[in-house]
Amino acid sequence: MEEKKVEHIELFYDLIFVFCISKLTAFLEPMTERFDDFSPLPYYLLMFMILLQIWILTTFLMNRYGYRHATDYACIFINMFFLFFMADGIREDWTNDTFLRFHVAWALIMLNLALQFGYKLHRHECMDKLDEKIIKRYMAILLTEGTLAALCIPVFLSTGKLLAIIPLAVGIGLVAWSAPLFGKRPVHFDHLAERISLLVVITFGEMVVGITGYFTTSSKPFFGMMVFLVVFGLFLIYVFDYYNYLDREIKTSGIGYTLLNIPLIFGANNITMALEAMLTSEAGTLPKTVYLVISMLIYMAGFWGLAAYHKPEFQFKNAKKPWLGYSIIGVFALGCALMLVLHDRPAIGAAITVVMVFGILLLIWRFFKANAKEQRVAAFCEWRPPYQE
Repeated sequence: MEEKKVEHIELFYDLIFVFCISKLTAFLEPMTERFDDFSPLPYYLLMFMILLQIWILTTFLMNRYGYRHATDYACIFINMFFLFFMADGIREDWTNDTFLRFHVAWALIMLNLALQFGYKLHRHECMDKLDEKIIKRYMAILLTEGTLAALCIPVFLSTGKLLAIIPLAVGIGLVAWSAPLFGKRPVHFDHLAERISLLVVITFGEMVVGITGYFTTSSKPFFGMMVFLVVFGLFLIYVFDYYNYLDREIKTSGIGYTLLNIPLIFGANNITMALEAMLTSEAGTLPKTVYLVISMLIYMAGFWGLAAYHKPEFQFKNAKKPWLGYSIIGVFALGCALMLVLHDRPAIGAAITVVMVFGILLLIWRFFKANAKEQRVAAFCEWRPPYQE
């Protein structure tokens, strides 16, 4: 399979998408002020999944059939335009106008993607029968979800009932049902992995912006340093896994790998809100610490799930010294337990969090050293002899 590069238009699209996520993050600010009203959480989860599904479907279009063509650029540009309207429609108390903006934009994005898939089918003669089946299946999924999103509009306007979960669930279900078909024509995995990694990196960029409140004249430098180390350590955990563990030659539909990255993005986004809440919230230290621990658990769950896409030598069933891998779970559990027990001592809790994150990073590095067949430094490759007892 030919190597496929990430296009700059895709990176620009990611910026618009992260803007939508930042609007969604602000949606939870009232909840994180006091932690006494969790009613916005279901709406937050619903809209997060809708936005992420749009990003995934656009990425799969570009991964499988995109190629520096004017129609590809036009498709993504149009979706950017509609995403601004979706961002404006991110509300808990949807009015007729904001609901209309969100759902019309959603339906039109689905239609736009379906038309682009159809263009690929009828424009290019190099498509084989399998490509035709895959494209027609994508078109059916997109048109079905888009139609259901549009049908939600008259229902809401006449009854006030929110049915957005139905088109989302149908779309996800149809993609899951189609996974065996999509797997017959593997994605350009390197392109997909890079696209997702860039989205994760941009999410960490939002985290850096979120913790700037720790670096004002009214804040203690110690907590600023601790928070920055936590963010940097979590970032290094992801980057080390991406560059050293990931099997880039794997043949897959890409659906599983994409889904396993959702907890990483969702967890990182909520870690940002938890760290902001630590500084600004009026709530007690316990609910804020619980929120941070849960967010970090979600993030690490995504990291552990990605082990299924590691190189063979880094799979636990093949690894030497597998206890190094399992001990990561122990260090994380111990660190979280201490954070909860010592929630009323912020300085000690912050230091424990830093030690936990960098302890996990150290174990990840040791596990790599124990099982790596080769180590790459810049453009050079240092070959190591096989491990011997």
